[in-house]
Amino acid sequence: MKIPEIVGVELVEWKGGFGFTPVIAPGTKIYRATSLGRMKMDMPGTGMPGIVKRYFGGPKCYVIVFWYAFAQDDDLMYDFHVVLEPKTTEAEACHKFYSDAKFWLDEEKVKELENLIESSIKPMAFPKGETDLEDLYKARLKVLAPVSPRTVEIFSQSINVSDPAERDRLQREAVQGYFADTVKTWSNEDFKAWQKNNPLDKKWFPETADNMKTPVRVVDPVDFELALNWIKRRYNEMKPDELAEIIYEVTGERLKPAAIRKRHYRKLGLMTKRKPGAKPKA
Repeated sequence: MKIPEIVGVELVEWKGGFGFTPVIAPGTKIYRATSLGRMKMDMPGTGMPGIVKRYFGGPKCYVIVFWYAFAQDDDLMYDFHVVLEPKTTEAEACHKFYSDAKFWLDEEKVKELENLIESSIKPMAFPKGETDLEDLYKARLKVLAPVSPRTVEIFSQSINVSDPAERDRLQREAVQGYFADTVKTWSNEDFKAWQKNNPLDKKWFPETADNMKTPVRVVDPVDFELALNWIKRRYNEMKPDELAEIIYEVTGERLKPAAIRKRHYRKLGLMTKRKPGAKPKA
């Protein structure tokens, strides 16, 4: 497996979450491939989502899988798949496969499509001048701190930095911090692959070594839900008892209204803005 040069780290948001992701160097060559196979969707180890397994059940289906790699002779990595209806014939499956492959392997067409379709993953820059969004950004860093303490520390430092050279330096440090935070989840093969194009700075050796000895941590589900949907689901307009009930429905954790207020206000720094009128819908 090859891991390309990483030039920075972004805080990103997607439909069901947020977190850090490495930024690949511009101009990195991506090699694509497709494959066609036939399999049962409910077989163990298929990696299919539960909804796909329930919908297609036991019959064998043709599956078109799209892969990518960062080196021509490197192991391919799974990207996404298309499952065809069980009634699809071999001829129909082949026609679909070759038409999809013709498009997917054409770099210019893929780039055109990427420009037209809004990405489901959106980078989050610090929104200076917008108090509510500033608080939300900082709250998300606090939520991620237990699992990515070094990356969070660097991002917190960069909030008030305007000098381009200093911001570039912090981005390079963020790459080192991101690796130190995630190293315990990497296999030996992936570890070596990362080091080829992203050598670890000597001053980060102790941090990385120490982190390899610590247990894998997880984010607090209540804090994560609050920071994810504070504005999106209008949690910021709810009273503590209303919010506590919603959090219980979403996470399964029962907290008293006073406890939920302490979570979002004192721990995460998220302020409520309840407006007059009926209870807002989440």
